[in-house]
Amino acid sequence: MKLPNNIFLTTPNKRQPLDYVFGAAFVAGTFFGIRYLYKKSQEGKEEGKVGEQGQEQATAASNVENALNPSGFKWLKEIDGTNAKQIFDAIITALNSGKRLSEIEASYKKLSSGASLDNDLKKGLTAPQYSTFLKVVAILSKRPDVRPGELIISKAAVISRKTPYINGTPRLLDRRGNSIDILDTNMLVGIATGNQHISVGSDTWLADQQTTATLFFEVTAGGTDGKRYNIWVAASQVNHLPATAANTRNHKLYYVNLANYGKAQAINKPYLD
Repeated sequence: MKLPNNIFLTTPNKRQPLDYVFGAAFVAGTFFGIRYLYKKSQEGKEEGKVGEQGQEQATAASNVENALNPSGFKWLKEIDGTNAKQIFDAIITALNSGKRLSEIEASYKKLSSGASLDNDLKKGLTAPQYSTFLKVVAILSKRPDVRPGELIISKAAVISRKTPYINGTPRLLDRRGNSIDILDTNMLVGIATGNQHISVGSDTWLADQQTTATLFFEVTAGGTDGKRYNIWVAASQVNHLPATAANTRNHKLYYVNLANYGKAQAINKPYLD
């Protein structure tokens, strides 16, 4: 049988195994390319928030990233060294502003192309430093809501300080640092200003052998000269009560020892391990 001239016989186009390999590679490449561009877009948007008011989580994440990778070259991150103080300062500042750790973690993930803040901190910090980081977060997440005007009452022996850092104790053989007095229990220290501050440093009373994270309350206390002085006490050593006449009568009033206050140093930074 003779076929018409305008009819052509063709054989089915069979795909070779290599075709599937190239197809899969193309799809995978497209997927990873899109994901890379998306991450770079997220990174760019997050970088735009750094330094802006109300975006403290982005600023903290950026500072932590820089502290973990000072050179700026990601391939040197494992051998770059770590600025632990910069990390603590960045996170504490953000948490003190009201930001949550989860917000800092989310921002860090965007800035660092999907890296985990917790994993990077475990790698970059020493074991004691990482332990201190966890203490700082735990303290700030549970800090009490002390309102201005409330009474601050000592519930244990507490040291009054000129600045909110653990630096020295008011004892003869120890370096004084910023300490003023040792208060007895159940004393009315003064009136809360509402200011709080967490610091990380070595406690000289413990012979600088461990790093501690301490939350301090600022208190306005009376001096022996009749004037008012702002001092700081460790939050763990005091209670806060409403300013009522009954609460005022039930406690011995503390007066700032002006001689000790004058000797106390205005230390403005902790001795960070």
